[in-house]
Amino acid sequence: MRAVATVHCYEAICFVGIALPKFGCTVFIPLARPSARYKMGQLTILKLRDEAKAQLRDKFKAFQDELLNGGAMPPDLLQERVEAWIKQQKEVTNGS
Repeated sequence: MRAVATVHCYEAICFVGIALPKFGCTVFIPLARPSARYKMGQLTILKLRDEAKAQLRDKFKAFQDELLNGGAMPPDLLQERVEAWIKQQKEVTNGS
């Protein structure tokens, strides 16, 4: 079971709450707003990485190239881009 993160922002400080199901608790880490955005981006990338690895197996090696080729972008656009890429890679694999 993976940890689940949530963000709660109050003025200039955000708290990233990381639920740890294995231990039955949630840890709250105070971060400045930019740091919280970086953390949420990291968690998005890790989630997409897990999805790609599970669905593509041997085609997974190209994941990092796809991730970096798009440049900087918001997490929601990154998610759309990577999900479309996973779908394309699965079609190429099934077609050959």
